[in-house]
Amino acid sequence: MRLVLEISSGRNQGRVIEVRPREKVRVGRTEKADIALGDHFLSSLHFQLECDGKECRIKDLKSRNGTKVNGEAIQEAILHDGDQVFAGETTFVVKLGVSADLAVTGGRLMEKSQSGSKSQSGSKKSKKSRKSRKSSDHEDPTYDVNQSSSDVKPTLKSLPTVVVSPTGASDPGSSEKPKSDLKQKESIAPKPAPAAYESATPEGRLFQILSNQRQHVMALIDGVRDASALDLLRLPGVQYVSLYTNQESAKAAPYLISLPPGSELLKEVIHKSWGQEWGVYLTCPFSITELRDYFRGTLMITMPDGMELFSRFYDPRFFRDFLEGSNASEAGKFFGPVTSYFMEDVRPEILLEFTNSTSGPQKKGHLLTDLT
Repeated sequence: MRLVLEISSGRNQGRVIEVRPREKVRVGRTEKADIALGDHFLSSLHFQLECDGKECRIKDLKSRNGTKVNGEAIQEAILHDGDQVFAGETTFVVKLGVSADLAVTGGRLMEKSQSGSKSQSGSKKSKKSRKSRKSSDHEDPTYDVNQSSSDVKPTLKSLPTVVVSPTGASDPGSSEKPKSDLKQKESIAPKPAPAAYESATPEGRLFQILSNQRQHVMALIDGVRDASALDLLRLPGVQYVSLYTNQESAKAAPYLISLPPGSELLKEVIHKSWGQEWGVYLTCPFSITELRDYFRGTLMITMPDGMELFSRFYDPRFFRDFLEGSNASEAGKFFGPVTSYFMEDVRPEILLEFTNSTSGPQKKGHLLTDLT
């Protein structure tokens, strides 16, 4: 069976990766991989593809940021035609059989480095080319969240570009474009280049990560620590709901705010709230009102006098330690339909992401600045 992964978003958008029967292809960020992609959120060796006569499989190579198939984190999985694979900041669409043949015909194959499949031009790379790649061959940008704060020296002077919606699919160093690729470019208008905000600032990196989520993105905040947090509710176009029904408790109530991906509202909320520990971001397939109903039904206690009590679990100061120390059962009611919680670390240059699993919460950190 023939397998092709078509890159639908990311720096190499429009290209395809082919895996032939009885062939193993490793995808990653550096030249250690058989297919090296310019995605700074990939691990050096991120995942492996393999096909036999009956099925094709994908295997995560213990990557820092993990590999997802159709939104679910996997260690190993069988691939089906039309599946979506997400790794780093790149999305791949699986093509099998006839779909794979069409993808290879219309797409642009990436150079392979497996023996027998590596192109002659690819096998004779110049020293200059290797030197230019050296800057990307650094440690995985997912941060070791156990590193001491004394080791963190953030800087904004030399940030690597992280592109979610690039303008084209060609390599920076490539001057020739196959005819099939040129024909495709004639019929599809190029996407605008990302703003400097999105590629070279910590807030911009956070904006990209949240904008690239596949489910609804919301913020869960309150103004108990800082009344100015409630100013977010007065921003133009904001959709929000209070978790309380008593309007007299408005200043003490937690609020869910819906944040459309890539919106100016998301950008403004990040700008005003990040580093203030006002609450957390989350992703969920439910609507904002459905999630409100879940939180109220699961975490809200109504006293005999009608007063509502609610655990302020979403305070990052509490939630960070609680999720790290809880088991799957303890964390279950705090996740419910929530797929991921995002919050600032003690050091706000690090974004923490928590997802639930059968063994309990899983944590990883995203570095929003360079360490020098």
